[in-house]
Amino acid sequence: ALALRYEISNLKNCIRLFFDRFIRGRDISLQTPYLIHEKIVNDYSCDRIIHASSREELVEALKDTPYRDLVKSATDELNETFTVFPIEMALDRFYYDNVFIRLSSCLPGKDKMIALQVFNLDVDVENIGRMVRFKHFYAMDADKVFQYILPYGIVPLNIDVFKKMYENEDVSGILAALM
Repeated sequence: ALALRYEISNLKNCIRLFFDRFIRGRDISLQTPYLIHEKIVNDYSCDRIIHASSREELVEALKDTPYRDLVKSATDELNETFTVFPIEMALDRFYYDNVFIRLSSCLPGKDKMIALQVFNLDVDVENIGRMVRFKHFYAMDADKVFQYILPYGIVPLNIDVFKKMYENEDVSGILAALM
């Protein structure tokens, strides 16, 4: 399950390059050698993704992977936002959901409890990082931000507190709320 982190990171890089080439008309030739072209967990072709001639072809390049439907549904929002952000968020959510399912079902007793504590801490760090980035770099509306909060860890359990801090620009109070 943890290998998905690397695969999804690589897939997001492929999709960013597709977006840069197809939507923005940029030259991507210098970036493609940095992609991992071998199979990590699921079998997809980086070349088919980055050289797709349409959004539909991008989705088709992910046929027979668990990412196809995620990317297909997120490409609709791509038409509105002209950014790969919705696809990246959907892929991140897939990763964390997958890890949670694996930890919950594959480990016994105390091992599961400890692994889930570490997992929830990792998710809290991710969620807080998102809140800070979305607030300070993108000036996102709170309702939009909290659509992208991962449903694990402390943040979702105290969503009203975090929402209020976010709306009141008290991002520094987020760390205190975790303690």
